[in-house]
Amino acid sequence: MGSLRTANQLEYGKRILTNQPLVYTMGAILANVKTSWEHINYSNQDMKIHIRFSGYNYWYTMEYSGSGMPTISEWKHPEW
Repeated sequence: MGSLRTANQLEYGKRILTNQPLVYTMGAILANVKTSWEHINYSNQDMKIHIRFSGYNYWYTMEYSGSGMPTISEWKHPEW
């Protein structure tokens, strides 16, 4: 979760500095993340992502709520 939030902040800041549109997708965020996930699947249409890491599954969603940087939150709890 921390990696996704940091990547989101980097993408948002980069777009402000380069005058790019502030609406972007999960794919743009994932381009900033360097890690060795076992599996990753995301949908730019509904802004959801599924990650498998060390045998655990994680689901997150990205949401725009007005102007400013989108938020990333847990969509579904991991299997413990």
